[in-house]
Amino acid sequence: MKSKISYFNKAVFKKDMTQFWSLWAVEIVISLLIFIMPLMSSVNGIIREYTGNTLNARSDIKESLISFTAVLANPIFIFVMAIVVAVVVFQYTFNSREMYMIHSLPVKRETLFISHYIAGVVMLLIPYVIGFAGYIIVGKMYCAGLTISMLLLAFEVFAMILLFYGIACMVVMVSGNSMMSISIYCVLNVLYIGFYMMFMSVNQMFSYAGRTVDMENILTGRYAWLSPIVFLYRKTGFKWTGVKRWSDSTSLKSEIIRWSEILPFVCAFAAAIIIFIVALLLYKYRKSETVGDMIAFSWGKPVYRTVFAIAGGMFFALISWTIYFQQGVADTMNGEGAYDIERLMDIVMLMMICVIICYFVSEMMLKRTFFIWKSFSKKNFLIVVGGMLMFLVLEVTGVIGIKIPKLNNISELEITSENNILYTDKDDISKFIKLNKEIEEKRLKPNGDSTSGVSFCYRLKNGTKREFSYELPTGQGTISDKIVQCANRSKQKYEAVFSKAYKDGDYKLQNVEVQDCDGNSESTTYASTEEAREKIYEAVLKDIEAGNINILDLSYQGESDDKRLNFRTYVNEKMADKYKMGAYERKSFYVNNRNQFTEKKMLNISFKAKHTRRVIEELTNDGKLKLLDSKEQYYE
Repeated sequence: MKSKISYFNKAVFKKDMTQFWSLWAVEIVISLLIFIMPLMSSVNGIIREYTGNTLNARSDIKESLISFTAVLANPIFIFVMAIVVAVVVFQYTFNSREMYMIHSLPVKRETLFISHYIAGVVMLLIPYVIGFAGYIIVGKMYCAGLTISMLLLAFEVFAMILLFYGIACMVVMVSGNSMMSISIYCVLNVLYIGFYMMFMSVNQMFSYAGRTVDMENILTGRYAWLSPIVFLYRKTGFKWTGVKRWSDSTSLKSEIIRWSEILPFVCAFAAAIIIFIVALLLYKYRKSETVGDMIAFSWGKPVYRTVFAIAGGMFFALISWTIYFQQGVADTMNGEGAYDIERLMDIVMLMMICVIICYFVSEMMLKRTFFIWKSFSKKNFLIVVGGMLMFLVLEVTGVIGIKIPKLNNISELEITSENNILYTDKDDISKFIKLNKEIEEKRLKPNGDSTSGVSFCYRLKNGTKREFSYELPTGQGTISDKIVQCANRSKQKYEAVFSKAYKDGDYKLQNVEVQDCDGNSESTTYASTEEAREKIYEAVLKDIEAGNINILDLSYQGESDDKRLNFRTYVNEKMADKYKMGAYERKSFYVNNRNQFTEKKMLNISFKAKHTRRVIEELTNDGKLKLLDSKEQYYE
């Protein structure tokens, strides 16, 4: 039975392909139903629309090809089929009789594994070979191009097949139980992201500052690739459009190759080779008598117990806390906003109880019995429970967790209350960091009902952000007053509200509204002419200079700001380039390509803002401030 090629056996390969013919036959049907038939239906519809004139239909056929490639390269199908094929091809590793019979053959284990592995890869490739061949033929028939793009996309799909199938084979080697193999495979592909999310949630529960768990930060983090399915899905998921990345819609033959987008798949291909070698070594040294064991290697059992206990304990503790207290992690703060130590101790106890329960559940699963009390691994138990307790103590004391970032790592600081302001100047940002640290250190209690919410959002140079939200006491001399005064005296007080282009000759405000809020009635007028908007803008600048308008609104109890100015800023691309605005500054202040304005900004106009109020009164008398119709959504 030995092949001339020492590490490949034709008989084993042929047996797999014939024994499991129904599996790849189903894949062929899926390929025709999902990849080929929808494309052919679309192409036929386009040809009919152009009454058989394929020359005029080429552009639409190209667009149709581009849209369908997003389905062709979606990693979810590869992810699911990889574990199905691995479990089917290596199904004998879950049955002791078959395991001993196969290993009694005069074939080396390395040859067995490689032959089975190649058979599985071929089964996974069959639907994609059919799919890509069909797409390339359609592109050639109708001169739609995209051949190079299709081949590059095929390489990406091939890299994903090798990666996911390699991971699937590896977990099948680690576990002697098919259901456990599937469970480990699914968990392993999202483990890093899951741990990160739970850590952020736990950190939020122990933090004085309110925070949201920012999924974008987690999914785009430096180590997001440790969760392969999540990482690759972001590269090729719903927001991705196949070969559109490399195609130029203005030309039928132009293909723009962006190698930076192929690099992650080159890395995936390299990782697949390493994982293949690991899986081969696991198969080679796996003992035949471990068939049926949840974990086939002794070194894997403490790893399984630790991961299951910590991940499962944290997960169930977070779910239980949220369900029991309804408002979830917000209840870690008491009614007055003070740090509630008793509530924190409740969280610690809940976490520890859930971790201990999950540890014993993992022990029962490994030994397949409920009676584990006398034989469970006490050393591993003490390490897991002690490590978790140490982690929680460090969280409570603030030694670990999300910290206020260092000044050198910050690109922008956005402060939000009733309105929002954006800073890029290092000196201004450093002053707000000091105030933020003062809030964290003192953990202030608001006085009665006189409170105001404020959020510090630090946008870092690596593209991530850290946000800290607080409910603070207001009034003269409070920390809120210090924040407002710091904003009013900042070097970038105009830029923070209006952008760096606020002095530019082309700069202007759009959608300027004056909202009357005197407590008895509420009405809104808008500046109907460019002249009116310019007068209001000039008056606001004068009042900000004189300190009559607070650029950050942390309203004090008893103040009478009975007018509110709402507006949008307009900064075009030329101005943004001229004043060297960063990506987030552009997003905050300028009009995008579809001519859609940024979100509305707001300034409270108190009685102290004499210049602005005088101009508003004059424009009202002149009829240049018109009553806004609630049905009119866009009026400029």
